[in-house]
Amino acid sequence: MGKTDGLLPFIADHADHLARTAYLLTGDPAAARALTVRALVTIGRRWPGWYRPQDAAVREIYRGYLAARPTVPQDFPLARQSPTGRAAFVALAYGRLPEHVAAEVTGLFQTLRQEWEQAAAQAEGVDLAALAAVPPQVDVADEVMGALRRHRRRRTGLIAGVSTVAGLALVGLVAMEVVTVAGNLSRLPAVTAESPASRSLPDKLTEPIAYAYRGYCENDDSDECTMWRAVTVSGKEWLVTDAAHGQDSDFHVTQDGTRIAYLLDNSAAVARDLTSGERKTITTYTDGSVSSFFSSPNGRFIAVRGTGTGDALDFSTGVSDLLDDTQLIAVNDDGSRLQVVFSDTAARLVSEDREYHELTSARVDSGLFDNHAALAADGHTLAVVSKKGSLVTLDTRTGKNTRKAIQLSSTTTQRADVERWLSADEVLVRLMVDDSEQFVAADVRTGQVRDYGRQEDLEFAVLGKLE
Repeated sequence: MGKTDGLLPFIADHADHLARTAYLLTGDPAAARALTVRALVTIGRRWPGWYRPQDAAVREIYRGYLAARPTVPQDFPLARQSPTGRAAFVALAYGRLPEHVAAEVTGLFQTLRQEWEQAAAQAEGVDLAALAAVPPQVDVADEVMGALRRHRRRRTGLIAGVSTVAGLALVGLVAMEVVTVAGNLSRLPAVTAESPASRSLPDKLTEPIAYAYRGYCENDDSDECTMWRAVTVSGKEWLVTDAAHGQDSDFHVTQDGTRIAYLLDNSAAVARDLTSGERKTITTYTDGSVSSFFSSPNGRFIAVRGTGTGDALDFSTGVSDLLDDTQLIAVNDDGSRLQVVFSDTAARLVSEDREYHELTSARVDSGLFDNHAALAADGHTLAVVSKKGSLVTLDTRTGKNTRKAIQLSSTTTQRADVERWLSADEVLVRLMVDDSEQFVAADVRTGQVRDYGRQEDLEFAVLGKLE
């Protein structure tokens, strides 16, 4: 039994549909194949840790296409459509996705219907089924599995210290001074991902957690091998034996490394203080739909976000507040919450206190909030990466940009996500570049970007205490 058991049948069942969807988006069989392989490699790298891998694969196809937006051949029948219009059209007309699902996979939460109507008018008379059948059936299993084997061989080695200048060049920053320094991540302890931890995480620890990751053992998918591991700043590794390890994005470490949060096998969410040994339940209606955990900068408030719901736990009191019909994105040190509220015509960035009283409300671009966001210590400056790969800072009270956007992505960047604020001016960003992750720190005041260290063994790891 191995970690990839079940992956080949999954590829066999879904690759052809994914490739035909990708072809309708790109108009190019080669580009469609590359997009399909990349999506399936993403699925394989976390296999079997997906709640619904088929949905995740479809999402990777659309998000990958919209991130790259390749040029469509002029003679392609859907060439008149805009990239977003084509995504909406293919999702609804070919994928037959329900509107709320199409909005989620494309990120077009507020404009999906408008994009669809315009794109449908531009594709009048096009037989989508016949068009999708143009490319021959694809066989990408060997290519996907080969990429996964190369990735896992990289993960078996020790961490490679600090990135070189050449590594940072992959980010493709243009007209911007890049300051290369030894990043803090280089001081995190090096571990081998395939070496199972020997002990279960105790109720209390005397040192903070540096990072956590889900385990992997070659040719072994036993519970111990696939469990979450928490690694302290000194390098001691512990198994988190009660954490569900078949879910995606289901583990969190506070910035000071003293508290963790995760899902149990019954989908309940818990938070633990590793200094005091306290353990508290986050009241949440997850039904397997948790998308992320996050916490206030001081770690007192820990939140979990699901599909259309959110819960914010005050660890000091054990009280958890349920938020319905909203997208919770950040919690402040005083417990006030920041959320995106969607309506038929717009999206609003709303701040409310713990008594559900609205503090501020500002109209914003809903597309900004597909990725992670981080609230600064001042309580009103929000950092997020836009769809175009730029780091954007907003004043949550007005919805306006506070600084000039900093371009982070290039044609080789697959994803960029804000991790946290490092200081009043610097934001830590996690980049996926050429199927590997690296970290950069962007100064929103000066526009300078520095390498924060690249460690292959920290790919997909959850960061805790940074020294």
